[in-house]
Amino acid sequence: MRLTKFLALLVIVMLTSCKLDPPHSVYTDVLIPVTERLVPRTAVVNQPFTIYAMATMDNGCWSNIRFVFDETDDRQYELIGLADFETYGSCPDVLVGGDTTITVTPTRTGNHVLTVWMDHNTSEKDTILVVAAAPGK
Repeated sequence: MRLTKFLALLVIVMLTSCKLDPPHSVYTDVLIPVTERLVPRTAVVNQPFTIYAMATMDNGCWSNIRFVFDETDDRQYELIGLADFETYGSCPDVLVGGDTTITVTPTRTGNHVLTVWMDHNTSEKDTILVVAAAPGK
């Protein structure tokens, strides 16, 4: 009889000491898709051009949306969208977004390729034809 009372008391103590809060998850620098971008089809050597990029995520657990632009070669560029994610079990139903404008000044003529990473395995490419400046300009 004592053992039964002891076990019942032990179960009650264990149940009341359990943490019943929703799980807390935090992820930083998560690669997210670039949802919109404006890339010129042509540009002129030694003259700056701009690339516009925007990313939107579907809930309020996302924050700190930012972009990393890297010139991997003098005619190759990469663009990555990153964000942080934090949840305590549920996320507010709001859109979270960020955007950027990047200025590039090409130094060589020819096809310049911008690779935009949508996730770790998928990318989309845009080609910008860079031409020589017209004489007298």
